[in-house]
Parts: sequence; structure tokens; C-alpha cells
Amino acid sequence: MGVRYHYHLIEVAGAGSEELRVLLDGIRRLGFAGVNVTFPYKEAVVDLLDELSPGAAAMGAVNTVVVRNHRLVGHNTDTTGFARAASDLVEGAGQGAVALIGAGGVGKAIAFALAKGR
Repeated sequence: MGVRYHYHLIEVAGAGSEELRVLLDGIRRLGFAGVNVTFPYKEAVVDLLDELSPGAAAMGAVNTVVVRNHRLVGHNTDTTGFARAASDLVEGAGQGAVALIGAGGVGKAIAFALAKGR
């Protein structure tokens, strides 16, 4: 695709709010284009960002942070990812009750995807 990129794991196990704030400020200052956020921080970073996409704001969880003009903008792509991956399964199942085990960031995203498909 002709895209130059570097993906690097930044381990922050057990980080508190202040440590996450410092990390995100470093992301902004070091010229990162963005970062992805994984469990257990998808909900913890929400209040530390400058802006949220409508979907991320609605569900209160972020898995992607994009840096735009030195501003950190949170998005959640878990919803669209689940919808694409499970579209045949969901469409073929008809309507009815769904049991969703787990209510963290990904659980919220799956609930939003299922609700949109109604």
C-alpha cells in the first residue's frame, strides 16, 4: 500500500490515571499519528482525551486514539469490527434475545453493534 509505519507495544500494566495522562501527553509530543488502546484501559482513557467521536462518546469506550493538530481524538472501531466479522451470523439468526457476557469496552461495542443491526 506504500504506507510507512511503525507499530510498537507500549506496556503499561497497572497504570493509573496519572500514568496514562503522561503516556498520552508523550504520544502527542513525540509525533505519533495515533495509538490503539486495549483492555483494561478502553474506558480509563476517555476522560484523558481532547475529543471523542460520537460513537466513542455514546459508549464511553475508546480503542483508537488519533492525533490531529496536537489534539487526542478517541474513536471506537470495535463496533464496526464486530459488525463486519459477525454480519452473516447476526443476519441469519433473526431477531430475539442475545446474552452478552462481559460489559467492558468490547462488550459495550458489541452491544452497540447488535442494537444498530435491529
